Amino acid sequence: MVTEETSEKLVHTKAELHYLHDYFFPKSIAIVGASQRLNFGSTFFLSSLRHGYKGKVFPVNPKYEEVHKMKCYPNLTVIGEPMDMVISCIPAKFVPNLVRECVKTNAKFITVFTSGFAEVGNYELQNELIDIIKGSNTRIVGPNCLGAHCTKSRITFNGDASFKEGNVSFCSQSGGHASTFLEIGPTRKVYYSKGVSFGNQSDLNCVDFLDYYSKDEDTEVIGMYLESFGSADARKFLKKLKETTKNKCVVIWKGGQTKAGQKAAASHTGAIAASMKLWEAALKQNGAILVRNKNEFMDCLHLASVLDKKPKGENIGIVFIGGGGSVEITDVFSTYGFEIPELLPETQEKLDKILPDVNTSLKNPVDLGATGILVDVYMKVLKIVANDPNVDILLTQYSIDRLIMFEEEMRVPNFAVTFARSFGRLKRNIDIPLIFLATVFRNSDVVTRTLLRFTETLHDKNIPSFSSIERAANSLAYYLRMK
Repeated sequence: MVTEETSEKLVHTKAELHYLHDYFFPKSIAIVGASQRLNFGSTFFLSSLRHGYKGKVFPVNPKYEEVHKMKCYPNLTVIGEPMDMVISCIPAKFVPNLVRECVKTNAKFITVFTSGFAEVGNYELQNELIDIIKGSNTRIVGPNCLGAHCTKSRITFNGDASFKEGNVSFCSQSGGHASTFLEIGPTRKVYYSKGVSFGNQSDLNCVDFLDYYSKDEDTEVIGMYLESFGSADARKFLKKLKETTKNKCVVIWKGGQTKAGQKAAASHTGAIAASMKLWEAALKQNGAILVRNKNEFMDCLHLASVLDKKPKGENIGIVFIGGGGSVEITDVFSTYGFEIPELLPETQEKLDKILPDVNTSLKNPVDLGATGILVDVYMKVLKIVANDPNVDILLTQYSIDRLIMFEEEMRVPNFAVTFARSFGRLKRNIDIPLIFLATVFRNSDVVTRTLLRFTETLHDKNIPSFSSIERAANSLAYYLRMK
């Protein structure tokens, strides 16, 4: 008899039914080439899995009976159960036999960390791996890759990764970039659900992972670093991209944008050169945000993952402390094609009642002058500007140095977090997006700690924050102008 309770257990999400689900939620992992010696391969993966992963871990190496106080097995066959994931940390010439063993033992996935395949021109050896798995249940990720990261299952390829759950999932042809994404994510207020470094994409490729992420309820924003489509058919990728961007934001950083970059990509992941103009046209036509570098990539992921209200238009309402700064913001956003409309007369009348006549401006941008240090006045002005019908996006700025002054010199403990929470309360009472510029005038340990506390609180209130005017304007332009 199926009760209401058991029927709920029988319901699976689209992602849980996907063939890649067990790759991110493996119940068993074998690390082939595990060693007692400190090396970049097996030790790297063994240490990375000690962050709360609850599944079984099997070191495999015929040279050892024990590795890092765990029983070590001579091969996969002896383990006696099929692996969800096998990680290859052995030389390239031995990988074909390992793949045969994976097929024989019915392993689901093999992550080939090993390099020495298409990226060095050894296409024959890479193609041999594909021939071996034909008709089997085994799939290959790589070669020349780091594999999977999943915040919920706590598998990772980077021991320094944050496990704060987020709504961003990424793919990367570069293992170095994939590790960097995990390490700098928290500093840029980007938190991940999943990630994968898939190297040469000999078998599983960008279409497979895009398809999985498109169905994953924990993924709202998708980031992809691609040097090529790998084994994927370009038309299939673009078709899946068009389907996905109807519901989810996809940010793509294309590696190899110049002839010199294309040559570097070929030796990095075996990527085949293609015209950047073709990439640009195809990706934009199918709804993706195409960025030029790592900073733009991280900024767009941050904005898309935090912003919970899409602006209705491109009219910016600016509230600033200081005339010169407000002129600079106006110039930058105007350069990026945004409008800075004059506020309605009735809006200016409301502002006139709470701001002094001297050293202030009411039209837009709104210059608060010295009254900007008064939190109550600041919040009232922001709310009035946000309610002006001409304004689609509310933009404001505050100096981290000034927050430190309140905390240290004026002895107001934890003012930065309290101040950030005030913006959270404001955001709940307005109907347009609020974007914050958290500027820093001097670098120090205190400034860094305060900035992190402040922006972390803003992130938790779904308020995007940027360290510079240009990065805010650039990211917002990308986001609003995707098809």
